[in-house]
Amino acid sequence: MTDQGIDRIREERDRAYSQLAEVTSRLLSVNEASERFVSSHEAEDIAVAMLQVSSQSVGAKRGAVFLAEGDGSFHLLAQLGFGQAALQLAHSLADIAVLQLVENEGRSFDAAEAKADEAFMEWAAGARAEDPEALVEPALDLFLPLALEGHIIGVLGLGRRTDGARYTEEDRLFLENMLTQGALALDRTLLFAQNQNRLRDLDALLKISRELTSTLDMDAVLLTAVNTTSAIVERQRAVLALL
Repeated sequence: MTDQGIDRIREERDRAYSQLAEVTSRLLSVNEASERFVSSHEAEDIAVAMLQVSSQSVGAKRGAVFLAEGDGSFHLLAQLGFGQAALQLAHSLADIAVLQLVENEGRSFDAAEAKADEAFMEWAAGARAEDPEALVEPALDLFLPLALEGHIIGVLGLGRRTDGARYTEEDRLFLENMLTQGALALDRTLLFAQNQNRLRDLDALLKISRELTSTLDMDAVLLTAVNTTSAIVERQRAVLALL
């Protein structure tokens, strides 16, 4: 066998080992994600776990998870690697435009695909028409839906890969499959939080009812009604008017 043949075999062997190492690493990441998804009842903890596992698996250092709030609005739930720039990311109109695109289309987009989309180009043209210096470049590079039965509950976005390469189709498929578990876990934590809030409101209403029926003193009743509203809604002050 020639030296060239030996070198080719070695290259193929090294490539196979590299692919095996990548597959093993991603399987371990999936296992880690599964364990973390079932161990928390906090939505932010689930989001951080998704970001950490996703970024480690595909070689990204920055990312964010956004919750869909309806009517094209999103809330920044968690971020990784942005530090003090997180507030700027939360209000990035370019990234929000891509989030809306993901929500409307129900699929993943990278920044290049999004910028070539007609809806995004129309938005960017309008933004530049109003302000020639408007920022129309997304800060994130890959946007993946967090979907349950076709309903988008959020979007996970990742920054550029550390090697500068574009995300591959294999990267997307892996992340989309892993995020299916993440979406289930996130939905579970959101439902848990909603139930906790309902229970807290019911307890507060029961307390108010008991307080109001414990006396016939009108002043005491009115004072109790005003003071106990804080158990139901967040407020700094309250006023009760009799008509």
